[in-house]
Amino acid sequence: MKTTNKRILISLENKGKRLDSFLAEHLRLSRSFIQKEISKKNILINGHFQRSHYLLKESDEIHVSFFEEEKDLSIVPVPMDIKIIYEDDEIIIINKDAGISVHPGAGTKEDTLAAGLLHYTKHLSNLPDKTRRGIVHRLDKDTSGCMVIAKTDEAFLNLKEQFLKRTIKKTYLAIIYGKLERPHLKVDLPIGRHPVNRQKMSVHSLKKSRASLTELFHIENLGRFSLVKAKPMTGRTHQIRVHLCAIKHPILGDKKYSRGRNLPINIEKPVRMMLHAVKLSIQHPKNCNKIDFEAPLANDFKETLESLKLHKDNMLHEYK
Repeated sequence: MKTTNKRILISLENKGKRLDSFLAEHLRLSRSFIQKEISKKNILINGHFQRSHYLLKESDEIHVSFFEEEKDLSIVPVPMDIKIIYEDDEIIIINKDAGISVHPGAGTKEDTLAAGLLHYTKHLSNLPDKTRRGIVHRLDKDTSGCMVIAKTDEAFLNLKEQFLKRTIKKTYLAIIYGKLERPHLKVDLPIGRHPVNRQKMSVHSLKKSRASLTELFHIENLGRFSLVKAKPMTGRTHQIRVHLCAIKHPILGDKKYSRGRNLPINIEKPVRMMLHAVKLSIQHPKNCNKIDFEAPLANDFKETLESLKLHKDNMLHEYK
């Protein structure tokens, strides 16, 4: 058991935040855990009990005193069919399957890519931690496509710096509802946490929105749908999904951002969202050469694409 016993003085910057939200972020603990400790009166404000929704005031003093179970950071290697595009002594480029979480997280109980990689090879960077060895970046669970994995700490730090400087270029393919207004457009809308649903991101966030830019290119008309290419110029959570939803062209099959959208007759509902990381351009961390990688489309993406092409004329007639 780990004992947490500290006093936190609230600055002007954190004035107005909810007590539970602030502590969850500040202490890097789950909000539900914080709420339980508040109800047990193990968290006091200026020596007095306050409820989870209490809005902090400048100069408030929070006294935190509770026991926390030590987290088990071990990860068990799991056999997994990992599609290797390229590998050398420093990096691995993979074509991630949809339906696999990249690493353990809140609510993630199934096998993860991190566990599969550890079974595939012991030569992985020890960074950023034991549950995410070699994981430099991530793709959403239901997104397929290109990912780079670091085999050494030096490669990890080099690649992380490239991501921070935005010199790594990523290109996605997506099947979206409707047709873009123009063949090429830029969506420049800040993204932050959704004001109501904390599991979603939004361009209507009330606080802490960050500048976000996505380039979109129309590739093919698919009746009531379109195939587009998306290039995120920034790296925000769910960025492409949120920006496409914001301009009324959500991704087909995206359960979080396109719920309530009906499909035409004869079109089978995909089990996951139609988003694929098709290209990745990096500088090799060892020799600094620029290299480009491409991930073939997943079978389910190809099947959905072909089905839409097949029924394209019927959809247009139905739409009219």
